[in-house]
Amino acid sequence: MKEVILCKYGEIILKGANKSQFESLLLREVRRRAAHVGQFEVTYAQSTVCIAPLTDMEDMEEMFRQAKHVFGFVGITRAAVAEKTVEDICRVAAEYLPPYLAGARKLRVEAKRSDKRFPLKSPGLSLEEKPAPDTAAEGTIACKFWGLGGDGTVGANKNSIKIIGDHTDKFIQAYFQYDSKKTSGITISHLRFGDKPIKSPYYINKAN
Repeated sequence: MKEVILCKYGEIILKGANKSQFESLLLREVRRRAAHVGQFEVTYAQSTVCIAPLTDMEDMEEMFRQAKHVFGFVGITRAAVAEKTVEDICRVAAEYLPPYLAGARKLRVEAKRSDKRFPLKSPGLSLEEKPAPDTAAEGTIACKFWGLGGDGTVGANKNSIKIIGDHTDKFIQAYFQYDSKKTSGITISHLRFGDKPIKSPYYINKAN
């Protein structure tokens, strides 16, 4: 597991045309201190400096202490590197965090994505994704039909669910989704029927 040190800029990001000059001075100071500790790569992106060891033998404790003495940082933390997947983030967190949580009575988790290409937004990173529960009564049959506006799919499904309701003892329910485009727009028919009363006032997310 690779560990790095992340350092967040202070008000230098507000210096307008002088921003690049302040960043250069800041990075020069970080690299100067890193050179006295060992072999480190110092990079920056999105107002954050990343200090990464080039070998497994580098003194991270001393590098962390040195970074805390650099003027211009408002936040410094140690972090573990993970692949950009939820599964690997969870795996790395489970391995990396326990020593830091020993004796802790409370834990706060805050997730932020800096890469907008990541499939989950920041709030979603803090939540464990689970399959949507199926709350329909046991034995309920759920059907979804896709069609195009004007092709008769909705009308046929209305007739089908009406026939089931009129000529059997089944309970029935039907919802219909329409596209803003009337002709050639997508339509979705949600049909349910079963032996027990159906109390599911929402579209079907898991069809038979």
